[in-house]
Amino acid sequence: MHLWAAIATILAMATSGQTFAAEPAATGASLSRLCGLQKAGPYRFGVPRYEARLGESKPGRESFPAPFSRVNLVTTNWSGRVMLVEFRGPMAESDAGSAAETAMVAAFQRDGWRPLFDAADDSVPTAPEIADADHIFTRTTDEKGMSGTLYAGLSWRAGQLSLACGRADLLALDRLEAEGVLPEDARRPQEPAPVTAAPLTSARCIDLETQAQAAAMFDGGTDAYVDQVGDQQDYWDRLARWQRWRLEKSGKVDAARLDELQYAAEDARNAAAQEDPLAAMTGALEAMPELEEARKSREPRRICEAYARVANFVANDLWQRAERSKAVSAAWAAEAARLDIPLD
Repeated sequence: MHLWAAIATILAMATSGQTFAAEPAATGASLSRLCGLQKAGPYRFGVPRYEARLGESKPGRESFPAPFSRVNLVTTNWSGRVMLVEFRGPMAESDAGSAAETAMVAAFQRDGWRPLFDAADDSVPTAPEIADADHIFTRTTDEKGMSGTLYAGLSWRAGQLSLACGRADLLALDRLEAEGVLPEDARRPQEPAPVTAAPLTSARCIDLETQAQAAAMFDGGTDAYVDQVGDQQDYWDRLARWQRWRLEKSGKVDAARLDELQYAAEDARNAAAQEDPLAAMTGALEAMPELEEARKSREPRRICEAYARVANFVANDLWQRAERSKAVSAAWAAEAARLDIPLD
């Protein structure tokens, strides 16, 4: 997982002040380009994130039909293949937002998409970008010798229009991987380099260079500290899942026993934590209004301080998740040693 996504998901509503016309251009042919079997906009499905972008455009510089100006790539749980592309665009005016949403709903229906009215239906993918959308659509189609099913989720909420496009086979793969069904050739994850970057602190925001760096991070740039902490969290999570998969494949231990071990390890870790395990993420969410007010103020120091506050809440949450996965990993290693099951 590219770790800016950990912040981008939380900050999505607060990172742009652009405005667009009420009527979106994402209808007709442009709608098909944004949601196809092989690619969504300039992004290919089924490949690693770093291979997904077509063409020479840089991140944040792509040209999308109005009102979309930002994109979020979502990858499969274990294999890291792009399964869903979410386009976002700010539309602050309620009349404009409602009109854009209505126009795109009509465009989907004209283009042969079938609306799904019950998100609890088993056919609806579990990816929240689609499952939690206001409007869910699907269609089965052929494209350049390829047949398959697509899902799309459309919402206008809190001043932002979002369109998520995902391919059914990759969404199904993600669900299996999330349930612990890994590929037969899945290898033990490689441990990342230790965290060497320093977190951005509010105290550093008196410096003009730091303010400029924070502004770049706020606008979608790289936050080295958050990314490195996220690499640690991702590693320990993947290692624990891989170890459990190996234990299950051995046939020497059943799922109920492994569930008991996992719950015990997580409970012990939570009990040992110095703060509420949910405190960091709750703090990040509570700091959102402050971040939005800082954006509106256009004051570099205020933006820097607000960003530092939210980013460090996010990093702390990632650290706590890493520690819980590390505790589960230790439980799996102990069980493997007891049963003489190799984990290499």
